Amino acid sequence: MKKFFDEYCAFMKKYKESNNASSMLADYTKYMAQYADMMAKLDAVDENELSSEEALLLCRSFQQNIFKTIRGCSVIEKQKYLTEML
Repeated sequence: MKKFFDEYCAFMKKYKESNNASSMLADYTKYMAQYADMMAKLDAVDENELSSEEALLLCRSFQQNIFKTIRGCSVIEKQKYLTEML
């Protein structure tokens, strides 16, 4: 999970600094497919089979990666993203 979010954050930084965002569409599409796959894997986890420590570790890891991802967003993007998560 960490590797995906690190790569995605690097891509988003590159995207924000780019003057030609349309040239990055193929990469963006790739990351969105990977994101969907990552979320499907997280959904497939049976929380009832996790120990308390495993559940806490998974939750913290996901939380750290999500906040790392939105840290680079504008305030409006952060508000929109957090609203969608709720």
